[in-house]
Amino acid sequence: MRTTVDLPPVTHQRARAYAEKHGISLSTAIAESVARGLDLVDEEPVKFGRSKHSGFPTFNTGTPVTHEEVLAFLDEDE
Repeated sequence: MRTTVDLPPVTHQRARAYAEKHGISLSTAIAESVARGLDLVDEEPVKFGRSKHSGFPTFNTGTPVTHEEVLAFLDEDE
């Protein structure tokens, strides 16, 4: 979709440099950057709390981690 957007000069310079570095058009660089930025604001923020069962601090990133995944991670460390 074609549209017109006013960018601050510094943002325009950064977008153009990014596009040149990656061999893509300015339009593609801006579209990719906007999409990445929107992905960041669409995600739920990390929620901190305390376990009702153990009293330990907890956090929720939106993706559950299973016991098996924890064991696999610990095995990688050895």
